Amino acid sequence: MNIKDIHISNRLQLFPHNKGWAIFDENTFRFSKEMRDFAAALNLAKTIAQKNEATLMVRDTEGEIILKTIYK
Repeated sequence: MNIKDIHISNRLQLFPHNKGWAIFDENTFRFSKEMRDFAAALNLAKTIAQKNEATLMVRDTEGEIILKTIYK
């Protein structure tokens, strides 16, 4: 996956997933990437959110928001 090809609307979420962590684009209602390593998934989600000037929300296993960052 090439970072420059990923375009999102305004909110991106990082969720726990059965394969590790999944990046969810609220605009398309799809998971765009699944990764086993949390640090790698968080770095990728931050990069995508920064590129698209979006809000990034990270959720824990209970669905609670543990991190929310707005990139403008």
